Amino acid sequence: QTCALPILIAAGPHVVNVMHTSPNDTGEALAIVRRHWDGPIGTYPESGYFKMPDWVFIDIIEPSALVAKSREWQGAGASLFGGCCGIGPEHIAALAREFKR
Repeated sequence: QTCALPILIAAGPHVVNVMHTSPNDTGEALAIVRRHWDGPIGTYPESGYFKMPDWVFIDIIEPSALVAKSREWQGAGASLFGGCCGIGPEHIAALAREFKR
């Protein structure tokens, strides 16, 4: 199994984000990133299932569950938190409240 991460890191990023990944797989992805990268890591999970033809996402993670997962990811080295497909403003607001400095 080939990992493209060392090639990407050689380009000199300032941060590595785990993006468009199920919250259930993000922890494992963080562990892989950490084996190759000691800099800042972000998480940008997706949630739900695409349902044609209306672009409606269903089975979305609850904001409180995303916050709980993000706390786990913080323990694994992540310091940036967000979301993509299926993650809405209420999720980002909950993350902002939890991780407000």
